[in-house]
Amino acid sequence: MFRLITKMGFAWVLALASFLALAQDAALRGPVRIAFIGPLEGVPQAPIAQDALVGARIYASRTNSSGGIAGRKLEIVPFDDKFDPAQTVKKVQESTLVSPSAILTIGTAPALAVLEAKLPESLNLPLIPMRTGAGSVREPLNPFVFHVRAGYRQELQNIVSQLLAVGVERIALLYQDDAFGQYGRGVVRAIMSKNGKSLVAEAAYDRTTADLAPATRKLAASGSDALIMVAGGAQSMQFVAHARDLGYKGQIVGLSDVDPNQLISKVGAQRARNVAISQVFPNLNNAIAHPLVREFKKSIEQSEIPNARPNNATFEGWLSVKFLVEGLRRAAAQKKSLKDALESFRDLDLGSYRLSFSPAQHEGSTLVNLLIIGAEGRIIY
Repeated sequence: MFRLITKMGFAWVLALASFLALAQDAALRGPVRIAFIGPLEGVPQAPIAQDALVGARIYASRTNSSGGIAGRKLEIVPFDDKFDPAQTVKKVQESTLVSPSAILTIGTAPALAVLEAKLPESLNLPLIPMRTGAGSVREPLNPFVFHVRAGYRQELQNIVSQLLAVGVERIALLYQDDAFGQYGRGVVRAIMSKNGKSLVAEAAYDRTTADLAPATRKLAASGSDALIMVAGGAQSMQFVAHARDLGYKGQIVGLSDVDPNQLISKVGAQRARNVAISQVFPNLNNAIAHPLVREFKKSIEQSEIPNARPNNATFEGWLSVKFLVEGLRRAAAQKKSLKDALESFRDLDLGSYRLSFSPAQHEGSTLVNLLIIGAEGRIIY
């Protein structure tokens, strides 16, 4: 009887081991998932997040049509955080239920909340914070956070330096009253001070209400020759329209969060005229000079995903997933973690856009340019 029980017990152990092996194999052959966490409806930032999600899904579809990740399908799983940092943290935690390989977030404050909660390192999940170049999410270096665009410090240094170089010294500042805006304000004030200058006026607005009326009235009457916006894309467009309606004639300069085509569409070519915008990605209107832009636009043309627009937000979502796919494929081929695979890219040429990382360097790009909107909505680089 004892031998029979022992044999039955041994057989049960073998059966259990076989079942677990099959379950593990099924899990390995299941889809690779990337969690997309952003404001998808009900807030001013939603259209930008929606475009970034479309871009992410377009590249995922392109990946799947070419064999996926070592034969596994790639899925983008969206979570709506309403642009509330507390909700961002909650949604990152919820995303673990789908076992993502990486996380994408939208905006400075949401990304900063995730970092302060130490989620990337505790969950062992690489994070790409999109639509932000703030130093608060870059400094100090977090080994699980990767940046595929230049930072706001580089953008603002370029903006202020170019204004001062052409003799524009009476500069005012609009900034969002959160981590993103406060960081940008600090950078602008430091650069001005270094050059022996100070701002002629500054005004903040609450990102949760997006009530720009008091700030617009103050800055439009400031007598400044140029006005720098450290503001989100939707709020920047609102500010440009109101400032022009109040008669402000000076140069208005925005960060890369402002999409020039959307600005022209939203406020009209006349009000957008003479607005300059910092750029951290290749010129999306010049596919001839930029192979990456050609690939991006071809992806959109071939995609069956609705509401795809070739703008900067769509491009950033597309680019972020493209970079992750490169890392996922290298990780699978070389039997290493995704984090280690992403860090191993040195001078990765994606087609006129290069990314370079190392364990000590997680800011992959230094590309910064300025464009200006001319007469009749013409965009000049």
